[in-house]
Amino acid sequence: MSSFDWSPNHGNAVLLGLAGALALILLLARRLARSPIARSWPLLIVRGAVLAVLLALILHPVRMSKTRLPPQAPEICYLVDC
Repeated sequence: MSSFDWSPNHGNAVLLGLAGALALILLLARRLARSPIARSWPLLIVRGAVLAVLLALILHPVRMSKTRLPPQAPEICYLVDC
């Protein structure tokens, strides 16, 4: 059975703060842009998507697979010293 798990190296507060900071940077970049093309919403959506992918990579996704083996009878080994 294969499953998908997140294995973050950082705490949830750090990741939430990072996401908030990235959103703030996006809005500031839109507001401070000099040309009208740089202020457009489609460009902001593309920038946000790229930053969302980077944030997902920081979360360190891990694919886990587990295989259950059939039960086996225990084996006993004897060591005899003369």
